[in-house]
Amino acid sequence: MKTPMLSSTLASCRRGFTLAEMVIVIAVLAVLVSISTPAIFQFIRQRDIQSEENTQLEIRKALQAYLADKNVLPAEDTWFTDLGGYTNLSTSQMENDVWGRPRSYIMYKDPSRNLQGSPVEIYYATLISSGPNGQTTAGPGIAVQGTALAAADDVTWWSHLSGREVSTFSALQPSDDDIMTRFTDYPEKLDRYNLTLQRLDRVAQSLESYSKNAYANKIATCNALPKDPATGLTGDATCDNGAPELVVYYPKSLAVAAQADSATYYNATIYVDNSQNDATRRSAMQGLMHLLGLPDDFCCSALQLGTDDEPKAFYYFSNPRPRNSGGGCGARPGAGSNKLPARITTVNDDTAAVNPTCG
Repeated sequence: MKTPMLSSTLASCRRGFTLAEMVIVIAVLAVLVSISTPAIFQFIRQRDIQSEENTQLEIRKALQAYLADKNVLPAEDTWFTDLGGYTNLSTSQMENDVWGRPRSYIMYKDPSRNLQGSPVEIYYATLISSGPNGQTTAGPGIAVQGTALAAADDVTWWSHLSGREVSTFSALQPSDDDIMTRFTDYPEKLDRYNLTLQRLDRVAQSLESYSKNAYANKIATCNALPKDPATGLTGDATCDNGAPELVVYYPKSLAVAAQADSATYYNATIYVDNSQNDATRRSAMQGLMHLLGLPDDFCCSALQLGTDDEPKAFYYFSNPRPRNSGGGCGARPGAGSNKLPARITTVNDDTAAVNPTCG
């Protein structure tokens, strides 16, 4: 038998919420949801944007690796498959942005640039996502058709703007919520240009040291030869009457066939023939580097490629012609003429009217 107090307590527990209490709870929940929903959506939006930026950064690294390996950038229609071996991203992750829409990749190669007279190819590329809203908006230098990017051959697209200068490329900016990555190897080309200059300077210094040592050895040899008491001559034409000054002490090279070389060389071995193809000349220049005690890669430009897509070998001239002040080249110094220092160049514009190499 239950007591009256216990029955009252049980009845109270079974009663639950009143209608008024239910209304208040629902109202409070509604307010909380209305306050938190925009923040949740904003958090998701920012998370996705950050993810897209990170993915584009990974693609940028892949472009750098691909360029370092191939010396070109991938084509516009195959870029996401070409980069497959240069990143951990899948093909789909590269082709489509985090919202599942295709990214736009546009590449341009400018072959008209030069650095201090050396022709170079500069690559430019952009990678663009239309962002969370899926609609591309025209920005500085960027053309759209409706809500999508314009075709790569659109006359207003950045890669076809007149001038094609780095300043134009640097001014490209995405609009609205679009996300864009710019990529160019121009800074790397500057680094490679400076490296090429360093190699040229080092090779020139090594050639000068080699010739000085060879000259010293020649003088020592001349001094050791017996002299005719009546004439004071050794009988060796290259030793008498200051003739050692007329000998070429640089390792011997051959210019193009039409430019004969009648000089007297301390070492008659031919190390480089400048008329040969890129691959053969590269091998010969590497042999010259061994002779000079330099690394193999000092044979070649760090900036230019030969016809076989390997580093282009320098041109080396052991007995160069003088440059005429008004343009063009003088006669090559012969056996009885004073010689010029050896010349090493990146191009063989021997017959150019303005600033020729005169090799």
